[in-house]
Amino acid sequence: HDLAQRLEEIRAAHQRRLERLIEILSSTAEPLCVDQLSERMYSRQRGYPALLALTDVGARVEHLEQLGRIAIADIEHLSEQPCPVIRYRPA
Repeated sequence: HDLAQRLEEIRAAHQRRLERLIEILSSTAEPLCVDQLSERMYSRQRGYPALLALTDVGARVEHLEQLGRIAIADIEHLSEQPCPVIRYRPA
């Protein structure tokens, strides 16, 4: 593999995972939190693999939200909750 080819493979894999998250959110009636997205993306993990899955999905969700591809659901009501769970929906 040359460097350009490997970089393109990594970029394509990243894009597929981003699209998969949007697909998951689009196929559910209710908004989902990062934990729920992680479970649907990687199945139920335990221990350190669960932490890796959560951080992976969390970073991708933040990226998609910054791009405007997904949005925080019911953002106007989050401040009313003492310990809110942030849920996402397609934008």
